[in-house]
Amino acid sequence: MQRQPIAEAVREDIVNGKELVFVDFDHTLLACNSSELFIAACKPSWLVACIDLVVRRLIPWKLTHVPHWYRLRDYACCALIVLLCPWNVMLWKRGAPDLFRRHESRELAVSLRACDPTRLVIVSFGLQWIIRALLSESSWRDTPLVATPNLAGPAYFSSGKLDIVRAHYPDEVIARAACISDSLDDQDILHAVGKGVLIEPQGDVYRAEEHLYLPLRYTAAAKYARSYVLDQFLFVDVLIVIAATSFGFSTLWQACLFVPPLMLSLMCVYELGYFENDMVAARKEVAPTLTAKVERYRTYPIGFGAWAWALVLGLLGVLLGWHFGALRSETLLVSAACWLAVLAVVRAVFFAYNGTATRWRAFFYPVLQLLKYGSPFVLILASLPGAVLVLSQIMLMWCSYLIYRAGGNNKAFNRDVLRLMMFGLGGVCLAASFRSAPVEGFFPYAITAAWACARVFKAPIMRACKTLRSRPARRSETAL
Repeated sequence: MQRQPIAEAVREDIVNGKELVFVDFDHTLLACNSSELFIAACKPSWLVACIDLVVRRLIPWKLTHVPHWYRLRDYACCALIVLLCPWNVMLWKRGAPDLFRRHESRELAVSLRACDPTRLVIVSFGLQWIIRALLSESSWRDTPLVATPNLAGPAYFSSGKLDIVRAHYPDEVIARAACISDSLDDQDILHAVGKGVLIEPQGDVYRAEEHLYLPLRYTAAAKYARSYVLDQFLFVDVLIVIAATSFGFSTLWQACLFVPPLMLSLMCVYELGYFENDMVAARKEVAPTLTAKVERYRTYPIGFGAWAWALVLGLLGVLLGWHFGALRSETLLVSAACWLAVLAVVRAVFFAYNGTATRWRAFFYPVLQLLKYGSPFVLILASLPGAVLVLSQIMLMWCSYLIYRAGGNNKAFNRDVLRLMMFGLGGVCLAASFRSAPVEGFFPYAITAAWACARVFKAPIMRACKTLRSRPARRSETAL
């Protein structure tokens, strides 16, 4: 079935006919997605963002083997939001009409208003009460609506629109009717009606997650690859600080609890610098390195969201560190004030970095790396080999940045090997400086060296695993 322009789709025989006209809603009459609009509008945004992440990203809905599992996913997300944050029902009814005015498909609306309003029927897999609130102050407020009820049965997630329409209209009425939709998923009803019309989707793709802040979401979605961010944050940034502040097994498991929230707090403010770098500072560069997804995050609410998460996570990390007695200061208030000062300094330095001409940024870059990896040491005591490891990481990142700014390929050399070499040389110099045995014991040296070596062997192990996964299964020699 070929897509048609709206001017050709809503033909005279449809406008002046006497049969029903079934009209799709999302990206047809509404130049957006009703479920995405609802999720993005709910409050508090931090809790909604967490619900959205868990329900729609972390749960493997495909394993349910439901034919249209994404409908079940969106239904579950909206239902859980209403269950945990019921005030959003009233907030939505209040704000939905204005959202519809902003996102209504103007061209299609003008064409359909020429039809007799009693002939129109809106058909959607969106939630009925969400759509009805959107239409409540529009010219379609009294139009019949066939949509997903509050308590939807399995049929709504396993069948097409033809089946749900059949529950309200007989086959002979459907066979004489017309249908207008933007989705190829509606081919069952488009072929069943007398005049099925497929139009171009109205409006741009709208995703609620691009309007709900979560730590590192922008970094993973628009700045770098998601796999790179997870590896860099969890297995480099966090583990370096854990290794650098561990003096024994007891301090190791304690650090595993309070270092991650501190580092994530720091990265929230760091991410604010990333966003500013892409949206503002990149305009000063001749050839900025930006991904295609950056434009979709122009209205991302990172300003307030980043600081709110940074303060909460920072307080959590400080409380855990104080509970374990791992902080330099025994006074909780002093430690919290120190961490707040650290976040303010990180923001100020990144702001200065973004406002500086590119040829001078190389002088700010190592300071940013020092703040990234050294800030936790304002609160937590670092071991001597840990300090060497952190310094090796800072120098590694600086070398990589200098190569990038010089126009070279900073991915051409093995970062992990270079870091291990720097750490080894620093460790030799450190050992040579002791006239007697180091007082810190063996553990700090072992844990930092083990991490640095593990990173070197990570790439070969990953390549071997990839080769094993891609190798075709050997046919059994006993198979007939």
